[in-house]
Amino acid sequence: MQNPCKEIFDKDAMAVAGAYDQYFRVGNNALEIIEKSLELSGRRGDPKCIFDFPCGAGRVTRWLRARWPNASIYVSDLSKQEMDWCVGKFGCIEVEPHVDFESVVLSQKMDLVWCGSLLTHLSEERALQLLSCMSSWIKLGGVFVATTHGRGRINQLYNGSASGLKTEETDRVIADASKNGYGYGDYSNNKYGFSVNKPSWLIDWVEKQADLKLILMSEGLWGGRQDVFAVSKVAPSFCFSL
Repeated sequence: MQNPCKEIFDKDAMAVAGAYDQYFRVGNNALEIIEKSLELSGRRGDPKCIFDFPCGAGRVTRWLRARWPNASIYVSDLSKQEMDWCVGKFGCIEVEPHVDFESVVLSQKMDLVWCGSLLTHLSEERALQLLSCMSSWIKLGGVFVATTHGRGRINQLYNGSASGLKTEETDRVIADASKNGYGYGDYSNNKYGFSVNKPSWLIDWVEKQADLKLILMSEGLWGGRQDVFAVSKVAPSFCFSL
């Protein structure tokens, strides 16, 4: 594996001055998770088509490029300046971003989709839409890996970490997740917010997909803050009824 690029975009929202070591650790951790997911899927050969969605300014993209230098890496982000930086710096292919995930158009099916810190900010309806889209973006034998907020993140909230919501709204989100499996509260822009879900909510969704196989579900695996789950596309078989 090549050494990843250590240059950081000066407007990278994920890079905090004085905490660059943490920035690179989290990116490297994502790569480790992706490699483990590919291994568990039984996939042979390196992924040739990869989609980093959303890419931000390349916290994970740089590690994907270092690990698979010959892959076609597609990137998309609502922050055009960050997406453009990834395209120029890491030789990626731009995918026009859309708030409506069904409007995101890829030129081909992917071997690998990485979706870090997006489901963590979606309503249940939009999260289900994104899950369906990610399933449609991968080819047979392909894998998508995504992160969510679970019990570990709730513990951090109780210890003083911020959610971006008012305290009473955060409490409601946690209560909804405890009762219904999924909880969500809007930020002021009404497009994104803060979500928490039980692992069982994700597993229940996968069980209803005839062409998906759950290959990884682990709490707090990414950066000690976010849960990780991964699925692979398989030939259609039995699924539990809707």
